[in-house]
Amino acid sequence: MTLDLILPWFPIILAVGVGSRLLNQVRGTGFGLLGAVFWLALVLATNDSSALTENWPLVSLLAGSAAIVAVGTWSGSEPGGLESGREHGGPASSMPTRPLKRHAVMADALRRYDGWLEANRHSLDPWPEFGEFLRSVLFDLCGATHVYPYRILSEGDRLVPLRAVEPGDLPDVVSARRGIVGHVSTSGVSYIAGDAAHGELVDHLAEECGEQIAWCFAIQRGPGKIGLVKVGELDKSAQRDPVFLELVGRLIGQFWTTLGDVCRSRTAELRDPASGLHTREPFLVEADRTLAEAYAHGEPVVLTVLTIEGMRALTDSGDWQLADALVAEVSHLLQERVRAEDRLGRFDDSRFVLLLRRVDSALGTLIVEQLLGRLVNLCVDPRWAMVRGTIKARCGVAGSGTEQPTLSELIIRATAQCDEARRLGRPLCSDLHTAETCGVL
Repeated sequence: MTLDLILPWFPIILAVGVGSRLLNQVRGTGFGLLGAVFWLALVLATNDSSALTENWPLVSLLAGSAAIVAVGTWSGSEPGGLESGREHGGPASSMPTRPLKRHAVMADALRRYDGWLEANRHSLDPWPEFGEFLRSVLFDLCGATHVYPYRILSEGDRLVPLRAVEPGDLPDVVSARRGIVGHVSTSGVSYIAGDAAHGELVDHLAEECGEQIAWCFAIQRGPGKIGLVKVGELDKSAQRDPVFLELVGRLIGQFWTTLGDVCRSRTAELRDPASGLHTREPFLVEADRTLAEAYAHGEPVVLTVLTIEGMRALTDSGDWQLADALVAEVSHLLQERVRAEDRLGRFDDSRFVLLLRRVDSALGTLIVEQLLGRLVNLCVDPRWAMVRGTIKARCGVAGSGTEQPTLSELIIRATAQCDEARRLGRPLCSDLHTAETCGVL
């Protein structure tokens, strides 16, 4: 009889002990009760019920059942259990569930930003899309809603939304000197509603703004502030964790400054630093697109090659700053006189190229003559007129006419006209003129 009780009891109590280690104490106790009931049912099914009514077998049944339940309770209370590890931390993890989830979301935010940056690095204006990306990331990280990202203008007294602002959107321009927003933008110290660390006066500033602000933090680049993010509502657990919010704020700051660096790097690749105009390759891309649009609408175009002769005399004499000043003023003068749909670029040290849309050769020549007249006055400026020779401006003009020549063909024709003007000692030659009748200013 004893063997009939012990033989099924031993594997059952062993299974309860091992299984309960994967559960917490309450569930381990329940698992032990199930094991005890199973053992009793197994003993009753395999033995004569009359024999079990004796004192010794009955006591053995009760003791064995209690032992099974006790082992389940004891094993379930071990810290290595699965449920216990989730709640209290164990060998698999010493961190609670919420931080683990935050870390996963933060890692996902970094991966998402890498993909977003790669997709938007060549956008002409990525900042509005970046603002939407920030809203999504902040919601995932800390349940942030009513998120308003602003850039701080160079003057330091106005905040402008990252989204595209129309001229009539003046109410969207926020003062960077008033209220809690002004405190954060000038001091760089973040504000978290309900945080006792910032003091009563800061709370008073937040109350004066007349709107709900749960969190406000500045975007810093070195000692300067370049942006600010205002959050209306936060997840309560995140709002009670200023260290986590500080980490999130710095992560957003890294996203922001990295995008700024990418934009500056792209500008440096596309723009000539002295003139601010497109360099050769970007100009060719933009001008070719403009030329295709003009031809698609049946519009004539005129291409002008403008050369500032004597520029090398400035650089050869070591007057690089003076040469850059001349280039900047020539660029400024040209940009004042051309329209938004025209294209202007700097090809090399002394040569500029201008594509005029919706004008024929005759009208284009008149426009270039007016530009050249202003350039002549600029070139005789005493600052550089006496430096190892005279600074001169010379132009060659070529129009599309009734044909649709390619951009490279127009550049070749205009360059040939510019060379012809130099050969004849004239300031301008156009494809409308013969060699004997090049324009004289």
